[in-house]
Amino acid sequence: MKNKFMYISIGVIALLLYSCSSVKPITRQYGELLKEEKTITLPAGGDQLLGLLKEKLYNNGWKISIILKESTITEKQENIDISYDNYKTTYLLLMDYSLFSNWKLNDSVLKFDFSLIDTRSKQEVLTYSGQGKLLRPFSYEEVVNGFVEELRKREK
Repeated sequence: MKNKFMYISIGVIALLLYSCSSVKPITRQYGELLKEEKTITLPAGGDQLLGLLKEKLYNNGWKISIILKESTITEKQENIDISYDNYKTTYLLLMDYSLFSNWKLNDSVLKFDFSLIDTRSKQEVLTYSGQGKLLRPFSYEEVVNGFVEELRKREK
């Protein structure tokens, strides 16, 4: 009886760990993406996720600008005010992503949340968010490829 309970417990734990290994990203669309307006402002830098994203967007015909100090982003308590007038591109991509490592389980979890904003209408056009363990097949490249594919599918 004791062995049976142990095997059931191990099975439940394995199932829970497996189910957390990869989560399909959620995409929400709130506006139109114009095919002829493929200009975007991104954060400066070239780390693993951001570098791959810039490369993939560039290879798919996007003209990329980076956020400069003159492009004002100020915080007011819990809200963030963005001065859209300073952007020369049609779209602005705000990104929030974090990598959490669990040394006990020897794995890492990536959480990401992208928000694509039309700088002229000041409307959020698309969001892309999710999380998953950084094990094959889930990777930075999977996140980037998924986001760029969502953009491509929604172009008008």
